[in-house]
Amino acid sequence: MAVDIDMEKMPKRIKTRANWLHKKYFNAHRGVLGPIQEWRGELSYDNCYVIFGNDGYAPKSGVIYTPKDPALEKLIDKTPDTRARQVVTILRKAFISRDIIELEFSTDDSGYTWAMLVSANNDKDYSDEISELQWNAWFEASKEHEVKKDLLAWEAE
Repeated sequence: MAVDIDMEKMPKRIKTRANWLHKKYFNAHRGVLGPIQEWRGELSYDNCYVIFGNDGYAPKSGVIYTPKDPALEKLIDKTPDTRARQVVTILRKAFISRDIIELEFSTDDSGYTWAMLVSANNDKDYSDEISELQWNAWFEASKEHEVKKDLLAWEAE
């Protein structure tokens, strides 16, 4: 899913980014931002991406509040959505063969939203590939292949 985000306003640290993504972009259930340049001390990483999911990684309370629209307040199960954790695991395995390195990972304060900062070791733009990996990981984790077929049919129209 393409997410229109003002990259200049995105916080610099992954924990803060996870909180920011949860508050500002909760309705975007998952996405990839980048490429962006990141600095870690003296080291510069030129081809970085923030991957995120608003999908119940490790919720710590029974209520998730979306500040943009209080009417969207939702009750959720306090049990983590195992699919969210499976997606992260599948992504980490996929990155190994693609020369993509995970730099940071965190959830927001509620534990519901997760965010991962990764870096690619070349100049190739991985935005579309990472987005496809993320969606395929979600489909694999949820075993909802009928959903994937419906989505692909809808995109083809």
